[in-house]
Amino acid sequence: MNIREYLSLNRNKIVLAFDKEDIKDLLKFKEMAKNETMKGIIVSGKYIGFTDTYRLFAVEDTDKERKGIDTANLYSITLLNELFKAETIAILNNGKLAIQTGTEITEYEALNKKALNIKKVIESYEYTTSLKANFINKGATDIVWKMLKLTKFDTRKYFIFKDNKVRVEAYPNEDSKLILDNLFEYNKDKLDVKFNLNVKYIDLWLKYIKNEFFNISLSTSNSAIKFSNCNITYIVMPMRLL
Repeated sequence: MNIREYLSLNRNKIVLAFDKEDIKDLLKFKEMAKNETMKGIIVSGKYIGFTDTYRLFAVEDTDKERKGIDTANLYSITLLNELFKAETIAILNNGKLAIQTGTEITEYEALNKKALNIKKVIESYEYTTSLKANFINKGATDIVWKMLKLTKFDTRKYFIFKDNKVRVEAYPNEDSKLILDNLFEYNKDKLDVKFNLNVKYIDLWLKYIKNEFFNISLSTSNSAIKFSNCNITYIVMPMRLL
């Protein structure tokens, strides 16, 4: 349907909307949508995103006039192909997802499958420590960081928050130790905690955020770390909390 005709019929039904920049952010984390457990695009509350059960990425509609949805809806993974061409995404109050490509808009129904309530994960989990951080070590090109990404999944890789900086330590075997100092710095004094995280999951966020400041929220009750910037949220569930 032509966009003008569509908006004349549905403008008052739109409860969420995301622009081209939001869509670009979504596509940078698209690999998460391919998980067999929760395969597809999730919309919940005022968020659209993905989860692979170990981590979650979401973009929030920050327009106060749009109320969002009360349910958690799952949409087909095949819509990812449509997003590469999309100008905007809208969610209607009947649960349909509308994608604008050029001057045309196409609607898609939610799948008849249970979806994770990503709003609850983002807003209801208890995060006991909040930090302002920035990336100071160019980890994407650092040889130690590359080695950390190559080591086996079950290798102990500790992200140590201490003295206003984050250090990474890994133990590939009993005789080896890899250390990357000052991955990023933060503004919280007297913080001394250690998380065992998947380096590749953190690498995805650092590649996205580049040189910008970002927020970190740490949870000692449910083992989650939440990274955020503007209307973007990325949550990683550590393998262990020490």
